[in-house]
Amino acid sequence: MRENLEVIKQVFNYARTGQRDRVPELWSDDIVLHYGGDNPISGTYRGKAEVGDAYRRMAELSAGTFGVVELHDILGSEDHVVVLARVGAERAGHRLEWGGIDIYHVSDGRIQEIWIHVTDQYAVDAFLNR
Repeated sequence: MRENLEVIKQVFNYARTGQRDRVPELWSDDIVLHYGGDNPISGTYRGKAEVGDAYRRMAELSAGTFGVVELHDILGSEDHVVVLARVGAERAGHRLEWGGIDIYHVSDGRIQEIWIHVTDQYAVDAFLNR
């Protein structure tokens, strides 16, 4: 369990220190990302290339401003880690912040699957569809 928490903490450490390009080192080759909603990012992405493209698309949509505003907590079990955070981005002259609940399935020191949930999906969809 501790190892799983450390993997996810490293993801956020890379993001915080400007090393986002290193995050894929922590993904399994067959990683799966689920991003809900009805916006340009919504969907299921499979493999490092597709998941990387989804995160790059989010960066493009927010002109590089997408990121964690406040990391509330990281909770873990034998198989999963849950991150509670406040996330924010700017788009088309508007700023939005929302609660994020991300669930990670971690195995053998690699992230296998990610489910991204937001506390106000309608607001995030409207924001990303501007």
